[in-house]
Amino acid sequence: MRKAPAKQKAKKQDLKAKKVVKKHAKKAPKKKMVKESVDASNIKEFIDALSSGKYAKANKYLVNVIESKISARISASLDEPLF
Repeated sequence: MRKAPAKQKAKKQDLKAKKVVKKHAKKAPKKKMVKESVDASNIKEFIDALSSGKYAKANKYLVNVIESKISARISASLDEPLF
């Protein structure tokens, strides 16, 4: 009988360990896609206002983008169970 080299034994053990981990690993829940059509227009307006030096308008558009993204993520997270 011929013995397998130590490297091959180590590789086989590593593969077995990976299979066990894959078998018992939990899959992460899929995140829901957020509609960004309104955000895209606000981002465009923000960039236009910022490049033209209208900083007050740029701030208004930036606040709208941030608020809409936060509210979308909050509403998406309300659908997910806590535990």
